[in-house]
Amino acid sequence: MNDDRPDNEAQPDNVIALSKYRARLGRGRRGRRIESIMEQPDPRQAIRALPGDELYYLLREDDPREAKELLAYAKPEQVQVVLDFGLWSGDQLLPERMQEWIDVMAEMPFETIGEWIRGFDIELVALMLRKGARIYDLEIEDPPDEPRGIFYPTPDRFFVLDIVGYQVQPGDPDLGDPRYAVEPESDDDADAEAPSSARSLLRIVDALYRADLDLARRILVGAKAELDSQLEDMALRWRQGRMTDLGFVDAIEALEIYRELDPATVRIGELRPGTRMRPVGNDDTDDPPDLLRAPGVLGEHLGGTSLFARALGRVTSNAEIEELHFALVALTNRILAADRVDAADDRAAAASLHRMRATLDLAVEFLARGVGPGGGGGALDEDRAVDAVRTVAVIRLFRLGVSLVGKVRALARALKRRGPFAALAHLDLIEEPEATVLGTVIRTRPMYPSLLDDPPTGAERPFASLADIARVTAAIERAAVAQAILLGLGVRPEHLLPDALEGVMPSDAAEIDTGLLARTALVLLLQRRERSADSEQAAGVPDIFRPLTETEVAAFQRPGGRAAKGDSTDKTKPAKKIERTVKPTRAARPADVQEEQSDVLVAKAQRILEQASPPGMAAATRDMTSRWLQTLWPLEAVLVRSTIARTARSGRSDRSKR
Repeated sequence: MNDDRPDNEAQPDNVIALSKYRARLGRGRRGRRIESIMEQPDPRQAIRALPGDELYYLLREDDPREAKELLAYAKPEQVQVVLDFGLWSGDQLLPERMQEWIDVMAEMPFETIGEWIRGFDIELVALMLRKGARIYDLEIEDPPDEPRGIFYPTPDRFFVLDIVGYQVQPGDPDLGDPRYAVEPESDDDADAEAPSSARSLLRIVDALYRADLDLARRILVGAKAELDSQLEDMALRWRQGRMTDLGFVDAIEALEIYRELDPATVRIGELRPGTRMRPVGNDDTDDPPDLLRAPGVLGEHLGGTSLFARALGRVTSNAEIEELHFALVALTNRILAADRVDAADDRAAAASLHRMRATLDLAVEFLARGVGPGGGGGALDEDRAVDAVRTVAVIRLFRLGVSLVGKVRALARALKRRGPFAALAHLDLIEEPEATVLGTVIRTRPMYPSLLDDPPTGAERPFASLADIARVTAAIERAAVAQAILLGLGVRPEHLLPDALEGVMPSDAAEIDTGLLARTALVLLLQRRERSADSEQAAGVPDIFRPLTETEVAAFQRPGGRAAKGDSTDKTKPAKKIERTVKPTRAARPADVQEEQSDVLVAKAQRILEQASPPGMAAATRDMTSRWLQTLWPLEAVLVRSTIARTARSGRSDRSKR
């Protein structure tokens, strides 16, 4: 592999610089990486130079059973890390994962199995035995006449193991943990019919006795004497220590990377290239430290054409590349720890890494814009983007991106919690698409709703650019302006209490939003102006906002928007009921009359909305008023109370007064 180093200092082929990730990905990500290692002159040395987490990711890219040649060369400490990733989910050992890895290990020569087990945590080995077998100490007890799985008398004649494997079946109290019990075998050829994990565990125990009888005896004595809970607690402690060394710190501590900062305090040049913290290498080898090799899964998410990836690809100094390796691996592991993602959960890990790259893209773009103390306002400068990657700590970049998104989330939460109608717990007045936008943004980990893209989709993705921030901010402003205009139209929270909405259509509270209320208020105002001879009085807002009557809706939809002769909202005689629907249909009338009436109504409603609109945020005001005016004629959903419901409500009010 060509680089800037002299030939005698060239990196080994299995060490891949971040700037060359895309070339590696172009050659294929799955079996080809394993093949490339196995084709080296000394594959054993190349494999043993890998960190345990990189080895695990390589094995995950293919069926571990197919990659057992790769695993056969691994050192015990590497395999221990592989099991740390592969066997655990959180603080629990999973039987289905034990079955998978036990089957792989059992294929190895007994010398290899013995070497591995000598390097493993003895508590983990004992626990795996207890989970898959019942151990009988012949000095104090006799085994049963019939095995539940496979009987294995140990060569030293001290124990008999009833090996049942790790199949999850209904509980068996004799095995200590009911999750790992199996049904009794009834066939004569029990070995042939036993679960594969039982046969694999038998081969491992036998290989251990062949490789190191004393160690095998000590492990069985300990496994017999200890409780599952004690063994699991100690095995978990050892595992947590190794995961911390790899950067998987405690989840609470890892949350520090999500702590927001002031974006103006992050500046290009605050870190001198080549001065990042680096792990101490091995003095006996020219190889870079293990942690400088980023796992393959990280490389997959740092490829592509994103701004961060492009800037990263332009870093040419090998020393800086190695430092970025270490910094990115540390950041990756902290994000997985903070998100409480199981490292073996490929889908969840990929989602976290996708969000990491998008957040770094956002931060680099903010700095590369180059306007203001921290950046963020001018034209994109690719050279400044490279400088940002080289001279700002990766964790600082990530926190900068988190903080930019956090400001949008704070804006959305303020509207939801402290808006003028926030006290109405039974109503969510925000209309679409703004309701969906706020729903995705107020989460602990905000997401960008792709319905704001052009063309829109129903998917979600992480925030990745300042344009994403701007589009979501505009949507929040539209939602806020809509509520402010409602206040200007005379709508108050008390008008929307459950008692006030009793007997209205639509009856489903989910259908009541700012658009519906704005149309209702506009109809009241337009009809009030039509009835009033006093222009000053007509210019005001209704004394009391209320649902429309069926008569008022019918009158509004007539040519001219006037009530027919004799129509009155004060009549006690019920008017002829109109069809109550979310979208009342317009009556048949000549097209020229409809167009003329539409123009007149829109002009009048436009003036009313202008009077009711708050100052500032002109773009959001224009968008919302335009949307509402388009739904005013033909009239879409409004708040309507039927004559029968209105009469009943009036009767209850009279009785209450008496």
